[in-house]
Amino acid sequence: MYVLDGLTTGFSRFFKAILFFFDLSNLISYFRLLSSSHFLKLVFSIVLFMFSSRDFVNAYLKHGLKPIPLYWGTKKPIGKQWNIGWSRKRCQESFKKYPGANIGVLLGDIMDVEGDSPEANKLLNEVCSGIDHPKYKSLKSIHHLFRSPDPKITIAHFKKIEFRGSNHQSVFPPSQHESGKRYEWIEWCEEIPEMPKELRDVLKISKIKKKKSTKEKVKFNVNHVSKIIPTAQYLKNNLKFNYDVKPGHSKLWCPVCENIQFLHSKRLHFEFIAFKTLGFDWSCSKCRDVDVRELVRSLRKETIV
Repeated sequence: MYVLDGLTTGFSRFFKAILFFFDLSNLISYFRLLSSSHFLKLVFSIVLFMFSSRDFVNAYLKHGLKPIPLYWGTKKPIGKQWNIGWSRKRCQESFKKYPGANIGVLLGDIMDVEGDSPEANKLLNEVCSGIDHPKYKSLKSIHHLFRSPDPKITIAHFKKIEFRGSNHQSVFPPSQHESGKRYEWIEWCEEIPEMPKELRDVLKISKIKKKKSTKEKVKFNVNHVSKIIPTAQYLKNNLKFNYDVKPGHSKLWCPVCENIQFLHSKRLHFEFIAFKTLGFDWSCSKCRDVDVRELVRSLRKETIV
């Protein structure tokens, strides 16, 4: 048993060391190359899992991006002043504190252009075809990254095309969507190019909001809390008969002490997100090794109902 554990640990460290020598663009290229074989795709997906979110954060930092931690399974940034006073040190400390967090990237110098409908995505793909630029896939759309023609632009809309910029953030791969699917890179390039003229022309006739030049604090929040509860699968496997439970509460087993626990459903929802953000599985208040009260309070205050 000890020999097997040693071999498994050594194998994991060996592959992780190899991945450190690869650049992000090479990693994505290899994944696309190997995707033609189902067996190799399965093997490579296991190796890719070992390439942790912290390694992706380091790769983004290397390319001049500004990552921030998001609550696991959501688009919601951790902390109140997430778009103020970003620093590399603060970024690294945050992801060290929250190893299970999703990854967001601050925008401003970079603009995320996204289509919110199949027609908008098709139009963007036609306009951006032939231009080497980073793009990745979310659940329903494709995100195209370009240098912003005006860093003061916060957000703009033209029909179903959204231009997201200053004071906003976008969820980046390999973050997990609330549905369970992950954001995936389609293409990566070393430098993010200027926005093509066709898109700049569309931007000029869009409804544009710009960053205010006054010193007053302006709060922006384009994130939302989905009606889909990320704990649904966990509850399905652990909930027992609820005939003796108060309305709005849940009855479930603690996986550590195996005792029945009663908890308010919303509280359980926030605790589950907090545990995943810290990189742990949920357990009851008597069995848990981490204090999630601060994160839960923060989630409750910042949630938009």
